[in-house]
Amino acid sequence: MRWLSGPDRRRCERTDRGTDTAQTNHPQILSGKAGAQSPGDRQEQQVQRDEVEFGGSAMGYLDHVIVMEEISRVSAVVGLSYGAHSNLCVNQLVRNGSQAQKEKYLPKLLSGDHVGALAMSEPNAGSDVVSMKLKAVKKGDHYVLNGNKFWITNGPEADVLIIYAKTEPSANARGITAFILEKLLQGKMADMYIRLSSCRQYVYNVAQACDRGHFSAKDCAGVILYAAETATQAALDGIQCLGGNGYINDYPMGRFLRDAKLYEIGAGTSEVRRLIIGRAFNAMYK
Repeated sequence: MRWLSGPDRRRCERTDRGTDTAQTNHPQILSGKAGAQSPGDRQEQQVQRDEVEFGGSAMGYLDHVIVMEEISRVSAVVGLSYGAHSNLCVNQLVRNGSQAQKEKYLPKLLSGDHVGALAMSEPNAGSDVVSMKLKAVKKGDHYVLNGNKFWITNGPEADVLIIYAKTEPSANARGITAFILEKLLQGKMADMYIRLSSCRQYVYNVAQACDRGHFSAKDCAGVILYAAETATQAALDGIQCLGGNGYINDYPMGRFLRDAKLYEIGAGTSEVRRLIIGRAFNAMYK
């Protein structure tokens, strides 16, 4: 989901350590003398203990690669989605998160109940991560993020996102910090779901009544009126969720809005449907 488009401010949590983009996603391999336990070895053992504690399988990068290979035999798209979840999100939390953050986020991410993602790329900063513009400024006990992110794998489905932002722009790569952000659209999505379910039930009931030979002018007009206006509102809410991206033609939300609005106009406008319902009530009480 391209949900962080346009100027936006969210309450975020910061991971324990700032993110050095030159080292973030690379394991430490065979440092130190043969036969001795290197700091890298100890780190990997701690990572595996943390994974087991919160429901993980304590496997390594080779296992991850093999899983990716097997998933991609069927669908490379699903393989990439899994990789973004397990490596770009979960792996960073395991390695850099505080104990409280691990307890809060890892159980559901590791069980698959929640989907994770990494928000790193921007419209003008892809491979050149250091050129990112998203900034994080500390405000009391939290940080405020202001800027844009783009091309977020798992974005539409993600429940938890790791976001790279600049906290010290003058420090270049070492001035980038990783933040944890939970998706904040549950309330609006819940409203859309409730309206969808209500419309569907109303439509099905009226259609079933018609199949049985029970026709009601006020309900036939009412169900189209309610479903059409609810669909328009849902499309408007979708545009609002996407911010500026919902407004431009690169995204389909504008088309969804036009399609929904047509039902308020075609085969009788909403005003005509209200007139039909009103006349039906008047006829009942003559």
